[in-house]
Amino acid sequence: MKFLYFILIIPIVFLSCVSEKKGVHTYPNPFEFTHIYCVAGSKNDLFLKANEWVTKTFVSVRDVIKTQDKEAGKIIAKGAIKTISELNFSLIISYTRYTMTIDVKDGKYRVVLSDFIYEDIYSGHNYKQPFNFSLSQNCPANYVDPKMWNNIKRDAKLGANEILKDFIESVSN
Repeated sequence: MKFLYFILIIPIVFLSCVSEKKGVHTYPNPFEFTHIYCVAGSKNDLFLKANEWVTKTFVSVRDVIKTQDKEAGKIIAKGAIKTISELNFSLIISYTRYTMTIDVKDGKYRVVLSDFIYEDIYSGHNYKQPFNFSLSQNCPANYVDPKMWNNIKRDAKLGANEILKDFIESVSN
């Protein structure tokens, strides 16, 4: 009888020791997001809507829009996603810069968010200048805590999804 209890208890003990990986996220490599949207309209009309969205969404048009070619149907803009992290019980506000490329054809948008660069501007580090890391690389362990790196990537992914959602809602109307 004791042997039977022993046989029944061992699997329960082993199963209770197995831990679940909570909060583990997967990210594309390279860290970029591409979405294609089909909407009604000519290339010219869609380009105007996309250009209007970019000028309203980004703060400084002169600094942000890098390429604006109506004939080719291409807009390239630079933006930043604000990230707030915690390190040693203090909040760190930093930015993740990215490139947004919008290609327009008759009835179609292709939007690519790429070149995500985390810029650490936290003054608490003993570095003479801010340092930048591509989100396509692995965690720079000498500079950033792995948990914090995961949070930065999570915030960038959430921010990218919000940007794409806002874009399509705006240009679809």
